[in-house]
Amino acid sequence: MLTAGGLNTSQQAWALPRLETCIDWDFANRDIDHHGLLNWRDGSESGQDNSPLWDSPHSTSLHMASTEFSSYAALEMGYLAEFHTLLGNLSGTARWAARANATAQTIHCFLW
Repeated sequence: MLTAGGLNTSQQAWALPRLETCIDWDFANRDIDHHGLLNWRDGSESGQDNSPLWDSPHSTSLHMASTEFSSYAALEMGYLAEFHTLLGNLSGTARWAARANATAQTIHCFLW
């Protein structure tokens, strides 16, 4: 059965745990301060390698939460919730929607 985007449910079911693992890895390894926001490791990773932001001699030890990295993750978690909805897994939908919302709220509270 085809779903939105032309994928069938077996393709979505195959991809979903792999995509979830990526988001879980980001938060396990890039939420340096454990505050629910993601951090770039350095400027080259962020695409901002020419930015003066990274010119500090201690730039490799900066713990700057990234608005864009955290926003990307919040959007991705929302998509994971949608995948779970399409697959009929309401507990997965609730879990990822809650995580997306929590990340979005943290972004709004601390980065704007």
